[in-house]
Amino acid sequence: MCQARNFSHCEDRQVRYVIKLKSNARLLDHIQHQVLYQDDTDYTKTEQQYFLMDYRANKWRQSRRVAMKATVLPVLTF
Repeated sequence: MCQARNFSHCEDRQVRYVIKLKSNARLLDHIQHQVLYQDDTDYTKTEQQYFLMDYRANKWRQSRRVAMKATVLPVLTF
């Protein structure tokens, strides 16, 4: 709840801010459907992909723009 008050305080004063959210099931569900694979994807290397989305946590009064990073780990083969 304190975090939501901090957001509101900044927004009421038109202050821009950046925070780090903890990962949760809703964010993971959304991002796993956004990761893109190309024909030339190298599955032996780690890759990061970035996404923007509007997101509203249950305790927030409104949606906020959220940047997300997906890290695709190498596939281990034996």
